[in-house]
Amino acid sequence: MYLIIGGDSIIGRALSAFWKEKNIPYCASTRRREQVDETRPYIDLATLSWPELEIGQYDAVVFCAAFTKLAECEEHPETTRVINVDATVALAKLMALRGCYLLFLSTNQVFDGTKPHRKVSDHVCPINEYGRQKVDAEQLIRQEPRSAVLRLSKVIYPDLPLLRQWESHLQAGQSIEAFTDMYLAPISLEKVVKRIDHLVQNKETGIFHLSGEKDVSYYSFAKSNFSNIPNADKLIGKSRVSEANFLGLQSPRYTSLQ
Repeated sequence: MYLIIGGDSIIGRALSAFWKEKNIPYCASTRRREQVDETRPYIDLATLSWPELEIGQYDAVVFCAAFTKLAECEEHPETTRVINVDATVALAKLMALRGCYLLFLSTNQVFDGTKPHRKVSDHVCPINEYGRQKVDAEQLIRQEPRSAVLRLSKVIYPDLPLLRQWESHLQAGQSIEAFTDMYLAPISLEKVVKRIDHLVQNKETGIFHLSGEKDVSYYSFAKSNFSNIPNADKLIGKSRVSEANFLGLQSPRYTSLQ
């Protein structure tokens, strides 16, 4: 049986749906006490709490839970590190002792964004706290022999809040603004789920990358994604991270992985 840690996350829910359709036995954790049942074990990384977890029944675990907001990680590094590093690694080590295969989901943020199509062999060089936390967790989890890291670029799905907001405004004939100097290498949620399933089914170890083919600005992405909406071309305006001081963080020029 497999365990998804972070069953309430976007990737966790999508992976749950995929495995359910394929009749693959799994459990998916929750932080919501009212949702706990035999297939929804209680795991709260923020408090390092997993009191009723029967670790021995799982032969593979996927770590989907993380605090991903860059600004929050910068402002509250100690609090977010508990979730992204301390609790995640502690639970991973505990499960590894029972022979469990570990798959840790990571990010392109482990690199500084100065080069496109970063390779697995490239040296990590994060420029923000979130990236540093992911690097630390990667390195500690990879000490276990039956472990893997899957680094992802920006995951796109239909209900992504930014996309829904943009579409709602454009459908109503309202203008939006998108950054011309913030970039993403979009990858579909479907591809992410299938890659996770492949790695888990085959118990592959090592570091792996999954990314969109090229980096595009959020402005270009919006123009392409909403080209079917009448007058969208005229309604999508340009803005710049550098002028808005968005997040107060550096905006990497490249986010793509190879």
